[in-house]
Amino acid sequence: MKKIFILIAILALTSITLAQTTQTSVPETKDFKWLMAKIDEAKQKLANVHLLNSNEVRTYITRTKYKSGSSVDWFWKEVGLAAIDLDTGDIVIIKIRKDRQNLYVLNPGYEVNFEPGKSWNNKNTPFRVLDNKDKKRVVLAIKWVNSPDTRYVFVKKGKRTIRVKKFVSPIPLSVTYVPYSRGLHLQDLILAGQVHFQKDVKEAFAKLDKLGVRSLVEPGKLITQRFEQITFERIGLMEQSDPGEFNDFTGCGCIRLGLPDKDITSEMKNNLSDISSAFNPFERVYVRLGVNGEDEFKSRNFAGAVGQMQFTNNGKRGRPGTWDVVRSKYPLAQLPNFQEGATDHVFSIMAAVLLHDLNTLELVQKFDHGILQDKDLLAYLAAGYNGGIGPVITAIKKGGANWRKYLKTRETRIYVAEWDWLQIY
Repeated sequence: MKKIFILIAILALTSITLAQTTQTSVPETKDFKWLMAKIDEAKQKLANVHLLNSNEVRTYITRTKYKSGSSVDWFWKEVGLAAIDLDTGDIVIIKIRKDRQNLYVLNPGYEVNFEPGKSWNNKNTPFRVLDNKDKKRVVLAIKWVNSPDTRYVFVKKGKRTIRVKKFVSPIPLSVTYVPYSRGLHLQDLILAGQVHFQKDVKEAFAKLDKLGVRSLVEPGKLITQRFEQITFERIGLMEQSDPGEFNDFTGCGCIRLGLPDKDITSEMKNNLSDISSAFNPFERVYVRLGVNGEDEFKSRNFAGAVGQMQFTNNGKRGRPGTWDVVRSKYPLAQLPNFQEGATDHVFSIMAAVLLHDLNTLELVQKFDHGILQDKDLLAYLAAGYNGGIGPVITAIKKGGANWRKYLKTRETRIYVAEWDWLQIY
């Protein structure tokens, strides 16, 4: 009888052991939810990372084939990267020092550089990380020191009013952010960003309707009756994309993304291995929005453009800037001041709708109401959004149907090419 009890006990222990083995052997599901949890983990690990920066600042000149400008930043500063091993899920913190366009890794055993053909682009720098086994890691989050703040102010100089750049030296603040990279160019993030963008546009239209904002072109109509919502989703994509990336993408015919993989790390690995293809630059915008949500589009570019719709407010010779102009022309819209409104997703889209209507009014004043039936009207407005409606009016007068060739800058010509491409795809 004693032997029977011992045998039963052994069988019971064996069953418990087998059950525990079965439970622990179930593989972790690496899906979109898993990725977002890992991004949260990466941000938490960066929270206590202390970063240093120089006290000295310098002006960096930015020149591309399409535009040039300058920005002010610390002479050098440290950046923290949270990079994941896609096989194990382990996240490591790597500190680097950014000194001009040079990166110095402060943790031995890792190589940090830019993705092929890329360079420093503030918080949206696409990093390439290798460990000491040449294994590629994906950067899930970065922590970096904010650039010094500069503001333009107008001062009297004799009889003239001139614009000067004023340096405002705040206590350096660190920002945690998820930068774009090829490893994160995922269908799930693209879809999440698209849904977010469409929600913002829908909310902006609803707010304009509720406030009863009417068109200056056709005062009998609400301003939202003059435009389709998708127009401003496309304008936002173009504002946030890079002309060079658009040319690379359309030049190579790299429409390559298929359905998302069941294991999201497989999709990430495939992206890392495909270094020859140019990825869709508009999908890249969706990725950034999908992963960062309301925290996306908060910074300025070197031209002083701000927010989701890249508004500026740099008026010349003491005159109001673009934001203040639309704000004053459409008081019912109740736009806040530039600093508050341009970085808000919904307010910036509302302002873009108002600017489109205002630019349409200028076209009507120059060419009469017949231009409202012109098949290129939306293309005119896209070009005007990028480079001002004045150069567009000049191009139409010079070129007629071939007006695109007479646009003032190459940047605006490519901008219109992006608009044309988005109408088809």
